Amino acid sequence: MRWLLVLSIALLLASAPAAAQAPSRWTLSAGPSWPNGMRSLWGLRFRANYDLTNPNRPLRLHLEAGGLWGPTHSYFRSYEVIGGGAYGQDQTFDVAFGLSASLSPVPRARLSPYLTAGVLARQVWRHAWTVFSDASGFSSGSTTPKTLTYGQFVVPLGVGVRARLGGRPFQIEYRLLDMNHSLMFGTRLPF
Repeated sequence: MRWLLVLSIALLLASAPAAAQAPSRWTLSAGPSWPNGMRSLWGLRFRANYDLTNPNRPLRLHLEAGGLWGPTHSYFRSYEVIGGGAYGQDQTFDVAFGLSASLSPVPRARLSPYLTAGVLARQVWRHAWTVFSDASGFSSGSTTPKTLTYGQFVVPLGVGVRARLGGRPFQIEYRLLDMNHSLMFGTRLPF
């Protein structure tokens, strides 16, 4: 009987500091991504954020790292103005790192909308080919794949909603990153 009393007190003391802990500062997100003007899936964007400021404040600063994985896929775009189109194949991968901020008018509410913006350094690798054609039958381009890489600074802009479901924080965010759209679903890590 004594061991049951000691075990109960130990569990009570061990759970008290855990309940008083500050919320985690790590958020992981992932979701589909597509380029401007295309209606098909382009790839999967993933991201990890570390809150540099208190997560319960209206203005939050984040250290951010993430990337895009785009599997090899074929595409066709029609241009009604010139009566032609473009078709090709593309495989894209990128990594990005930088700072971002989010502003929420009600950061502690069960449903908390927010705006986000930042500055990221981005490195892109592409393996692709494209052929353009017009209504007269003239075409340019090549079906020979080319590999290219480039680096750039980009400004991501987004809007999202954070929600608490069953005591667990989740978020959904629509983001525009250098003419690529993404819809990210994320959660805060439990530690």
